[in-house]
Amino acid sequence: MNQGWINMPSSLIDEPVWRETTPEEKTTYITLLVYVNDREEEGVWKNETVTVQPGQLLTTLRAFARCVHDSMTSEKLKVALETLARLDVLKYEIHGQDLLITALEWNRFDGGKASRRQC
Repeated sequence: MNQGWINMPSSLIDEPVWRETTPEEKTTYITLLVYVNDREEEGVWKNETVTVQPGQLLTTLRAFARCVHDSMTSEKLKVALETLARLDVLKYEIHGQDLLITALEWNRFDGGKASRRQC
């Protein structure tokens, strides 16, 4: 497995994304930050080749749910994503079972030497 890192500012615990979320939602957010692309990469979205940008993750609901936790279901994941989108820390789009997530302010967490992990 590639080794990389993200910056996790201690001020995060004072923000709504930490104070107003459940443990599952926090875990979803941290997992997203670990798995998003750290460089541009080609992917297929809605049957078209697209460029997935740094700070984005192109995966499936099921695969990302498994990355978050063994007990996470696609339905629980959708609830977590909706909460995190409401808090303006990410935006997401679901197309069938495909999932495109963008971590807003990714540059705040980019460790500079991160390596993309597969999800």
